[in-house]
Amino acid sequence: MLASESLNGHRHHHHPRQHQDSNEYNESIFKKVDQVASDGYGEKKLAHDVALSNVDVNVIANSLNSGSKLTEVYADKQFLFEENAMSSKKEEIKKKSKLIPSHPNEDVKGFLHECIEEIINSAVYSGTKRSSRVVEWHSPEELRSLFDFKLKHHAESHDNLLKLLKKTIDYSVKTGHPYFINQLYSGVDPYALIGQWLTDALNPSVYTYEVAPVFTIMEEEILSEMRRIVGFPNDGYGDGIFCPGGSIANGYAISCARYYKFPDSKKNGLFGAKRQIIFTSEDSHYSVEKLAMFMGFGSENVCKIRTDKCGKINVEDLMENIETCISADCEPLMVSATAGTTVLGAFDNLEKIADLCNKYNMWMHVDAAWGG
Repeated sequence: MLASESLNGHRHHHHPRQHQDSNEYNESIFKKVDQVASDGYGEKKLAHDVALSNVDVNVIANSLNSGSKLTEVYADKQFLFEENAMSSKKEEIKKKSKLIPSHPNEDVKGFLHECIEEIINSAVYSGTKRSSRVVEWHSPEELRSLFDFKLKHHAESHDNLLKLLKKTIDYSVKTGHPYFINQLYSGVDPYALIGQWLTDALNPSVYTYEVAPVFTIMEEEILSEMRRIVGFPNDGYGDGIFCPGGSIANGYAISCARYYKFPDSKKNGLFGAKRQIIFTSEDSHYSVEKLAMFMGFGSENVCKIRTDKCGKINVEDLMENIETCISADCEPLMVSATAGTTVLGAFDNLEKIADLCNKYNMWMHVDAAWGG
């Protein structure tokens, strides 16, 4: 305490004074501290005055009871500091760069038109003609010499951005080219492209109807139709979710299987549970094993079943491994079947696998990312 004794015992206190040349406003703060103790000067008012002064808050706080409302001084001072810092930062940003307005002006509108026209002409049409190359190939070193990939602290002009867009198209792989057969996709669907542009322009977050009314109903209708296709009863009644990719979809399936067999795992995780085994084909996608590791099961608990000459899972071998699992006091958790394996495009015998899953009370998942 800076006072000779606590405020509860005495009204008279001795405060360290600043030098004679101190600001009069700061000097008056100490007088107001006396007023708090003697005649009830408002503590909230004092807190505000201290926040605007240069006096160390700790000096004042130590002069009052621990229950004082001067704790609000800290918040006030912090707010003023952050507000001033933010104002300075905004001014600095305005000086360094010209920000794109929240509502695009005519200049930006013209730039958007130019970009869209260039994408349609170069990426969708001329770039996918049989007379053109799939890619203008260059090594990483050569490509770095052709582009300036360094991040800059200033904004680029529209002209430079348009040049960069053209250059990016020129040196990128044209996956819509008829000669592009490297991966599991090819071609450009113009209607899907428009849908993608529309989605990006509106940027809907489809988690509530209020922020995405049209897209929410679209999503419900598509999921309902997909459920009808795979045989959900009551005209596709049920639930579903869109996945960002096949790998994550397999992870969702493992999570569903775990909750199905062990509902308490939502709270307790894998602790105290039996060793849980995931069965899948030796030709299944690597993401089954990857997501099993990611979710804490471990790769040793993924049992890969032999395939036949056509690449389909061997159902007899699957049943034998399930029996072995049970004999070892492990829990057969799920079978991740495949409708279109990555290399051969093989479809596992889903009906026989479903019979086994029913027999052993296992979750059945079908990875149909390739052929679904």
